[in-house]
Amino acid sequence: MRLNEILQLNEAPEDGTFAGVRFLPEDAQKLEQFAIDNNVPNPNPASKMHVTLLFSKTPIANYEPHGPLKQAIMAQAKEATIFGDDDERVLVLVLKCPQLVKRHKFLMDKHKEATWDHEDYIPHVTLSYDCGDFDPESLDIDSLDVLSLVEEYGDDIDPNWTD
Repeated sequence: MRLNEILQLNEAPEDGTFAGVRFLPEDAQKLEQFAIDNNVPNPNPASKMHVTLLFSKTPIANYEPHGPLKQAIMAQAKEATIFGDDDERVLVLVLKCPQLVKRHKFLMDKHKEATWDHEDYIPHVTLSYDCGDFDPESLDIDSLDVLSLVEEYGDDIDPNWTD
């Protein structure tokens, strides 16, 4: 996702619907520390680490997040990459997690009014929204253990989320 796309999402109507999944707090902290240890510019704090399931500019009136999950969803870092271009570089870890792909597809199929601004759903966690010229190839993602996602949550889209 390019930064200008993210900024366009910032202009999304306040009553759109966001759904995400939070990491086990210890895993969110590991992700933040991983970014810090690897000198990632502007690391995302643990409190903001999540995986987006939906970002629908159209509100989904009957979306009900699962809340705390009975069983954690396990995800493995697949690759580190940049979303955006030379001026707008967002560093993400793409995750291997078939359960998240399945859940996204289920939500999109169930809620026909939902929108998704991208061709595909790629589960990922953002390490930095502004990583400058950082080289994602320098990260040893194999050093990351399996990550646990433990809570699905949802809310209206916050037009000031980047603040």
